[in-house]
Amino acid sequence: MDGSSQSSHRKRNKLDGLRIRNDIRRLYVEGKQPQEICKILDITYENFRYYCSQIYKEDRKELQRARTDLLAHEIIIARNRLLGSIRRCEEITADPNVQPRDKIAAMQLAKETSMDIIRIILEGPQLTELTTQSEDDTPDNFPSDEFIKFAEATAHQQFQRTGEP
Repeated sequence: MDGSSQSSHRKRNKLDGLRIRNDIRRLYVEGKQPQEICKILDITYENFRYYCSQIYKEDRKELQRARTDLLAHEIIIARNRLLGSIRRCEEITADPNVQPRDKIAAMQLAKETSMDIIRIILEGPQLTELTTQSEDDTPDNFPSDEFIKFAEATAHQQFQRTGEP
């Protein structure tokens, strides 16, 4: 056996695997074909396919993480807009020049808006069918517990302001 055959069959550690995956990415970007990449990196085609599947999994996780971050950002923007609507409703109910009928409508709108905030936070990810998977393929619960606590606190505050329990 020559030296190249021995090196392609040796056991690799995690750092070697990371280096090879990064090299495969780089060589693909440079326009190299799979057989060329195998030759350059001195790996078998089977190993090449294995590393490509690992690259795919890593990239998919990163894309899902980015989409989750974007969704969380959009939820926060929607929540802030809805909170602004609630503040405007509170201003209407506090204004002595506003008719009682309009004050009641503003209070009702504030309650409905509070519920919308909770719905967005809790159901947003499920509506877009977005879940991320962790290393061991268990779902990463989104929204997080902190997000849910925030939603509950927000709803509680809004209901207290409008006189609801």
